[in-house]
Amino acid sequence: MKKGLTDLLSIKSVRISLVLCLITIMMVIPRYAQALKKNGLEADQTSFTQNVIKKVYPNGLTLLIKPNYDSDVVALNLLVGIGQLYETPSQKGISSLMQRCLIYGGTAHRELYTIYEELESVGASWGSAASSDYGTVWSRVTKPGLNKVLEVFFDIIRNPRFNEGDLETGKGEKIQRVKTLEDQPSNTVFSVFDKCFYGNHPYSWPVEGSIETISSLKRDDLIEWYRKTYIPNNMVFTVVGNVNPAEIIKKFEDVFGKMKKGRLPKKSSQPMPVLEKDIVFHQPQNIQGAYLVLGYPAPSARSKDAPVMDLIAVTLSNRLYSELRDKRGLVYHASSSYQTMVGPSAITGITVTAPENYSMVRDGIIAEFKKFCDEPVSPLELQAAKKYCKGIVTMSQGTSAVQGEIVGAFELLGYGYKYVDLYPELIEKVTPEDIQRVARKYFKHYVLAVVAPEGSVEE
Repeated sequence: MKKGLTDLLSIKSVRISLVLCLITIMMVIPRYAQALKKNGLEADQTSFTQNVIKKVYPNGLTLLIKPNYDSDVVALNLLVGIGQLYETPSQKGISSLMQRCLIYGGTAHRELYTIYEELESVGASWGSAASSDYGTVWSRVTKPGLNKVLEVFFDIIRNPRFNEGDLETGKGEKIQRVKTLEDQPSNTVFSVFDKCFYGNHPYSWPVEGSIETISSLKRDDLIEWYRKTYIPNNMVFTVVGNVNPAEIIKKFEDVFGKMKKGRLPKKSSQPMPVLEKDIVFHQPQNIQGAYLVLGYPAPSARSKDAPVMDLIAVTLSNRLYSELRDKRGLVYHASSSYQTMVGPSAITGITVTAPENYSMVRDGIIAEFKKFCDEPVSPLELQAAKKYCKGIVTMSQGTSAVQGEIVGAFELLGYGYKYVDLYPELIEKVTPEDIQRVARKYFKHYVLAVVAPEGSVEE
């Protein structure tokens, strides 16, 4: 399943009460208020992002610092514009493979075992990932080990070697990952849906790519992709924790200040197929149940309709579970997902049922989507959905690591890091009329993907 931007606000599980989280945020009053606009810095003095310091270097590199002097942990994040949205069909999975090899292939100055020794000596953790619209490299460490981690972190990002032997290991891991996902019906049904819904658009293939393209990628391909994408104006760094902002700004300037601005990688211009009728695709698989994903087009992440669709998705999930599971006992699982992508997006109803219940479940999902078009949501339902969406934003701020990725992603993808404060306001403004308007705009024709035993459901 794809990881969209607003999914960042819900996939992180934080064991902390809403009240406690709010109290914690209020207690982090800026002792650092003296660090106002100085030397090109921008410090926001309101809400959650009140102490975020933004520095944009002349070459376009953006650094966001969120000091927290009550925590000994420092979280470093790099966010870079890569992923399916930037890949061509022959490059499927190159971003995912590059991110993996970046941290495991050693550098021009360090073998992998040296990196392990240096980072583990200060108790640091580190890793990397790629999603549909961006990639990350991260590290977590306590304050005493920060200087050592910065030294290694910078070396990994600036001087990756993409070791030939490690590349082959990485390709093998990615191929095995693709095979594993293909054997899991919960992943297969989303893969089928994406292929039908997105057509030739890059979102139609998995982040990991395909076995064929992964196998064909060479070291030179990764080096070229790295040079095209790891340019200063395509990167956002975040540092969250117990740090001295002036020192951090100087360290980043020393390492990245002389990098030359480059031409930003192009996003795919491949158009989405136009849905002029409902599409149903059934893929037989040797399993017991029937997995359904039924979805409609949805606004992209930066659309003004996106917060409205967030509320629809929350309400839809509640309605599907209540109607199909609690009341009628037709499904083992029922939920919804709004894939808030930078490019074209989808909202889906997701169920697992017995094959003999397929028709009733399919019709039930369609009926719940149609209800948004025909009937205004009740004030009680809407208020519950708003409370949930705003609560998720607050709860997601529980760790320095999550804070850094959220503000960094919003900044990289064009929202601006302050969107984390704006989002609850946008949610609160949504009316029942907005819900109905957006539903009527998007819920016209659907794509239905079904994975079930052969011959067990009607074609």
